[in-house]
Amino acid sequence: MRRLALGSERARLTALYSALLLLAGGGLIALVYFLLRQGLYGTIATAVERTPTDDSEFQPASPSP
Repeated sequence: MRRLALGSERARLTALYSALLLLAGGGLIALVYFLLRQGLYGTIATAVERTPTDDSEFQPASPSP
């Protein structure tokens, strides 16, 4: 059985492809995270209405005759 030398071309290519795969996967995860974060923030911001925090924002109803 042949041992894989540390400095062989096969080992270097394996390390290179592994690093590229990890970088591509990390980039894809980061891209999806930021896209979902922006999309969900916009959706939640439009779905939730702001409520007045004090009485000054309330308009008193005019008395009915």
